[in-house]
Amino acid sequence: MSDWSFETKLVHSGHQQDPDTGASELPVYQSVSFQHDSAQKISNVFHGKEFGYIYSRIGNPTVAAFEQRITAAESGLGTVAVSSGMAALSIIIEALTQVGDEIISSKSLFGGTYYLLQELVQTGRIKVRWVDTTDIASYKAAITSQTKGIFCESIGNPKLDVPNLTALSELAKKAGVPLVVDGTCSTPVLLNAKEAEIDIMWHSATKWIGGHGAAVGGLIVDTGRFQWSGFDNPMIQDLKGMGQLAFLARCRKLRSNRGCCLGPQDAFLLNLGIETMSLRVKQQCQNALALAKALQAHPAVASVSYPGLSDHPDHQVASQLFSDQFGAVLCVRLHDKAASFQFLDQLQLIKQLANLGDTCTLAVHPESTIYRNLSVDEQIQAGVYPDQVRLSVGIESIEDLIKDCQQSLDQLKQSS
Repeated sequence: MSDWSFETKLVHSGHQQDPDTGASELPVYQSVSFQHDSAQKISNVFHGKEFGYIYSRIGNPTVAAFEQRITAAESGLGTVAVSSGMAALSIIIEALTQVGDEIISSKSLFGGTYYLLQELVQTGRIKVRWVDTTDIASYKAAITSQTKGIFCESIGNPKLDVPNLTALSELAKKAGVPLVVDGTCSTPVLLNAKEAEIDIMWHSATKWIGGHGAAVGGLIVDTGRFQWSGFDNPMIQDLKGMGQLAFLARCRKLRSNRGCCLGPQDAFLLNLGIETMSLRVKQQCQNALALAKALQAHPAVASVSYPGLSDHPDHQVASQLFSDQFGAVLCVRLHDKAASFQFLDQLQLIKQLANLGDTCTLAVHPESTIYRNLSVDEQIQAGVYPDQVRLSVGIESIEDLIKDCQQSLDQLKQSS
């Protein structure tokens, strides 16, 4: 399996064939608990002396197969699948920090991430030192003896800025803390976490990994680079007998204790989606670049932000990091908020909804929805503006997508 190419791992890793029935597709083990042959056997499983499943909040065979497929795709040490992307982030923070500890985070974040970090700060759980995503010097200046991790997004959502992950990895290594990256918008197709020297990668599997808007899930991937034996956290050090698996063991314990397990039906759907992820994401990246160029040329458009455009400030970094593929999200500004609402309402093919990574193209007005509770300054730092529309580009015909956007923009021009 280690010699398989990336695309082959997406299709064949994790589950081969059901030994009892010969079923080639991953079975859905829709069972709360699992029977054992003897009292001694179930006792051994509880004590970790024998492998086995006990209770689906703790572990489930369908979920485990999905985790194995993700681990293979990321060339990682292991994966913990949870109920959502936000659950993944919550568990990572709780696993790495104690009350009073600090993390460093970029300001360019998904709204849900921002709200979670704000709440943790307001309740005194942790301290967050905010930095500009692409300013490596600001990360370095923010490091203290209480720092327990450096957090950023591989592609900022919706600012679409791209950090220099190589420089951040070197900085994190010198500081003795893990580099934690939200890879949702890049996916394993564009960015191999281990090759990029990321220590912990997390995803909202709901988005491009599932790809069909049918299931919610989150993923925590330990790439195996970070040496947990020297990490200053008593809860992880209590698991030092697990060696390099200590962080994953802590995350699994938190998943069980917090009850944020991934259900087997959702795991099945997400596992099914990942088989076509490479094909979908490559088409979406191609469509996004073509659509960005078409929108940029329209007179009703004030500006277009997309890392694949040569005038994007992080174009060179993104080109090197993602091998000339730039993701499937772009943002367009239309002079004022009224124009952005009108543009959205006049779309005929593209759907208005708050999600990313679907096979169909999606559009939303971030300022009045996802980022509605942030101050104006916080919105600007996150790359959010009143006249902005975010587009998550799907796999439809690019001619149809351009035509739909152009007919809406043409109406804007006529009414102006």
